[in-house]
Amino acid sequence: MKGVGRKLICLMACVVTTVVSMQITVRSTKGRAGDINFEGVFDTVLDVKKVLVEQMEGKKIRLFYHDKQIMDENKKLSDCKVSPGDTVHYSIQLLHAPSYR
Repeated sequence: MKGVGRKLICLMACVVTTVVSMQITVRSTKGRAGDINFEGVFDTVLDVKKVLVEQMEGKKIRLFYHDKQIMDENKKLSDCKVSPGDTVHYSIQLLHAPSYR
């Protein structure tokens, strides 16, 4: 039983040390850019949107990568093929305003 405990501790240590820090650049359609740091490739599209919404005071955000809108917020960044150092573009989603006559 002692050998099993040591193997488990070694396995846990290997998992903890493989956490990867990831930095991506986000750029608006108006040219503003900024960097976002994440702890690993397990972060989702929703995590990126949450960071941007905090900075944009609650506005709706749409994300684009390689000229395609990322629709599924539950996808991991790695599933969208976003690598460290890549640029993800965003736009602020305009809400329908009532017409004034």
